[in-house]
Amino acid sequence: MSIKRHELIRAAFVNRWQTYVAHQRRSVVLLDVIGPAVLVDVAGPSLPVIVIGLLVLFLGIPLIEAVVYMAFKWGNFKRSYKDAFLVNLITTLVGFGLLVVQPNLQRGNVLSQPGGFLVVAFGLSVLIEGAVLLRLKRHSARLTWLVAIVSNIVSYAGLLLLTIA
Repeated sequence: MSIKRHELIRAAFVNRWQTYVAHQRRSVVLLDVIGPAVLVDVAGPSLPVIVIGLLVLFLGIPLIEAVVYMAFKWGNFKRSYKDAFLVNLITTLVGFGLLVVQPNLQRGNVLSQPGGFLVVAFGLSVLIEGAVLLRLKRHSARLTWLVAIVSNIVSYAGLLLLTIA
């Protein structure tokens, strides 16, 4: 009896969900790099949870960060949203990569603990978003890194508050 690939993927997602959000069965926690780790429900893939998760991941987080960008006079709403969407798309792809690599690491590493995973995810989000925004050459390096740090603090804090509520 062979185990199908989709069953292994589903089991990995369920394991990630139980590791990071088991105490809140219907929560959708999507935090840039950490987002892909928790897109599935405890009971298995649930279409409403996945749809809501994808909406938050690809529309909500960039919207929150675009408002922060505008507060720092990054540009108009359209430019701010496009830049926020781009950097969050890239960090989400890194999150999927991290999700694939993490089970192959030794036990006891920083990624095997929820708090450690969150800190690494936040740090990677800031570094990746700052680097991508720097490549766009829209503003000075100082303002670019400040925007990357503040926008991630605001988006992580807001989504953590949503998770707790």
